[in-house]
Amino acid sequence: MMKRIFLCLALVLGVGCFELGFAQQGAYIEPTSENYRKVVDSKQVDLYTIKNNKGMVVKITNYGAKIEQIMVPDKNGKFADVVQGYESIDKALGGQGSMGAFVGRYANRIGGARFTLDGKEYLLAKNSGENSLHGGQKGSRFCVYDARQINDSSVEMF
Repeated sequence: MMKRIFLCLALVLGVGCFELGFAQQGAYIEPTSENYRKVVDSKQVDLYTIKNNKGMVVKITNYGAKIEQIMVPDKNGKFADVVQGYESIDKALGGQGSMGAFVGRYANRIGGARFTLDGKEYLLAKNSGENSLHGGQKGSRFCVYDARQINDSSVEMF
């Protein structure tokens, strides 16, 4: 079965401004495509930008379909990043695996690393004692998806 992720910023972030509190955390470094272009698991990784007509911007990488930046305006129209993300693929690879990632196949633990569906038993990788946790050894947050920029406000990952 093919996994397909379709992001459309106009639907996700097509609302007005929010009143948000932003904390300054030292120097801000903008994530750029140049810092995300790398081959991982024999597949090309990149950073995709989607935006809406109100100026909101989301930057997402096809490595784990991780959201690395969401720029939204505060009540005064000043834009700021409201997610924690990495400025490069190398930092994303070495960082916290689930940060900003697409939640795939299942969350939490599957007891005994096995389940039955329609009378057929499936055995999973044990990666949390006797259990399977968050997608097993290579959950969706570590997959490099094929990606295609459809237009300014959407990217498809599969």
